[in-house]
Amino acid sequence: MKSVNVTPVAEATAIVSNAPSAVVKARGEAVAVSVQVDQINRVGHAANRVYGEQFALWAFQLAPSVKWHEMTVDQLKAANKELFAEAKAFRSEYVTSNISKVWSDIKGYAAAFIKNDPTMCEVYYGVPELVELDAESDGGEGEGNAPRSADEVIRSSKKNGGVWLYRNLTKRDGLTGQQATFLGELRDALKSYGIGEADLDGNA
Repeated sequence: MKSVNVTPVAEATAIVSNAPSAVVKARGEAVAVSVQVDQINRVGHAANRVYGEQFALWAFQLAPSVKWHEMTVDQLKAANKELFAEAKAFRSEYVTSNISKVWSDIKGYAAAFIKNDPTMCEVYYGVPELVELDAESDGGEGEGNAPRSADEVIRSSKKNGGVWLYRNLTKRDGLTGQQATFLGELRDALKSYGIGEADLDGNA
């Protein structure tokens, strides 16, 4: 007879409560409501994200020079009346006990959306993408890779590297005087670190 290997299934350990029935009933009702609230919150967060992204698209068309997602409400009021009017309408109509937190979330959703859109990111920040450095990865080239040393980062022509930053900036038109000075100082610093001109210019 063929043997069958049956792996026992671990059962969740039940929490035993000796509370009276009235307390158990109240707990059940509270848990049921919490499930409903959690579901509503999930839908609410998704709706808020969509609103933040739509606001970002509209604001970019209306006033691309206004970084509304980094402004306080008072700053927005002074910067652009139309954007402020919409923000005021949202803040007055949205039902919550902490509208400041909700509006902060809206701006956060919008900021993430902007930074992932090359066109908007270029206009708002001067580069087509913003790379968020992870403290654990130290600018490593991909999740799971060992952190690069400071020397490797400075010499690297890959994203986040010193040479990469220099080459990236040299491709940009319309640098301000301060930015051009920084670029020159960066080149001098990289050269003094022992990086040749051929490497800086991508001709190595």
